[in-house]
Amino acid sequence: VPIVGQAEADIALNRTKVIIYPTAGLYSEYEKAALLYYDNADNFSQDELLKAAWTFSDHVTNPASIKKAQMWAEKSVMQAETPENTYILAKLYAKSGQKENAKMYAESAKNLAQKLGKDATLAIQLLETLK
Repeated sequence: VPIVGQAEADIALNRTKVIIYPTAGLYSEYEKAALLYYDNADNFSQDELLKAAWTFSDHVTNPASIKKAQMWAEKSVMQAETPENTYILAKLYAKSGQKENAKMYAESAKNLAQKLGKDATLAIQLLETLK
C-alpha cells in the first residue's frame, strides 16, 4: 500500500530536483524539473517564483522556457514590484528579444533601486546592452 499517491510523489521529487540541480550546476535538468514543479504558478510565493525566474534568466536558452519564466517574473512584479523582480523581468525580456519591454523594465528597476537606496548596477549594465 503506497504511503502517498503518484501525484504527491512526483511533486516531492520535482521539489527535491529544483533544490539540488542548480546547486550541482545541472541547469538543463533543473529547467525540466522547474517547468513541471512550477506549472501552476498560483501555488507558489513571489520569492520562490522569482528565484526560479532568476535561474532561468542566467542559465536557460529555450525560448518556450524563457516565456514561462517571464510569466513567473510578471506574477512576482504584479504581486509587489521590487528592483530585483523588475530587473529579472527586464533580463528575461532581453533574452527573448523583446528589447522595448526589456528597456522599460530595466529603467524601472534602476529607478526603484535608486529610490530605495539599493544597488542599481545590474539594471544599469542591462540598459547599456540594450542601447
